[in-house]
Amino acid sequence: MVFNILNRRPSQKKTILLLIGGIIGTILSLLIMNLFFELSNYPVSFFESQLSFSGQIIKSHFATMSFQELNYYAMGQLFDYGFIISNAAVKFSLAILLARIFSTDSTLRNSGFIVAFLGILGSLFDAIENIFIFFMIGDPIGFNDWLAVIHSVFALAKYILTFIVYIWLLIALILVIKIQLSSQAEKI
Repeated sequence: MVFNILNRRPSQKKTILLLIGGIIGTILSLLIMNLFFELSNYPVSFFESQLSFSGQIIKSHFATMSFQELNYYAMGQLFDYGFIISNAAVKFSLAILLARIFSTDSTLRNSGFIVAFLGILGSLFDAIENIFIFFMIGDPIGFNDWLAVIHSVFALAKYILTFIVYIWLLIALILVIKIQLSSQAEKI
């Protein structure tokens, strides 16, 4: 399988460091990003905005914001890139660490390696989504409506992949706990 290199690389130590760094980066970037989003007074939830598929709806959101609030919103989007990179590191490293617990060439191990890359792909879609947000912020009332549609398509793809990744991580974690408990019960 193409992903067999993930059996060895990155090393276990580097993968754990990547996970720790990703968690720290995610927390720090979320704090800063959320501060700017709060200051922006964006009128609806990001989930609602990102999946609007409507330029008119996003223009109506921007119309409620001052120039300074739009700048805060743009700053929040910039710090979102820190979150995107950090969160990609968390999803990638955690999927690899969990996958390596399962037996070699098992479906669970191989699917974990696939999920590691799906986590990166979801983060890439998030980064592309932000590019369209910057285009829209550049002309908050007059941008082409198709920018909002493409923005929402990338947001939807991001959410779908993130859901798949987190469901796999949850199932794998439950199975790992079950394996550990069974192993301990056999020792008794």
